Amino acid sequence: MLLNLCGKIGASLEDSRVSDLVNFILALQGPYGLWEYPSRPIASRWISYDLLLSLSFIDGSGDWVSLSPRTPFQAYPKVDKRY
Repeated sequence: MLLNLCGKIGASLEDSRVSDLVNFILALQGPYGLWEYPSRPIASRWISYDLLLSLSFIDGSGDWVSLSPRTPFQAYPKVDKRY
């Protein structure tokens, strides 16, 4: 969904966040060009179609410029169960 949103707003690969997302998605691509979804193998075709469609909307140059800094990621702390 994030990749689709980046394509619709005109985000370009010049933004490091978008390029990191695209590189991560392309790294998960299987050897035959599909993105595997092991729990539901039939969904692999639809997921691959949606990802390829979203990637086609993102180009190297765009009008969208982000001036906000990267938000640092921090995982939620583990909550101890009381039982």
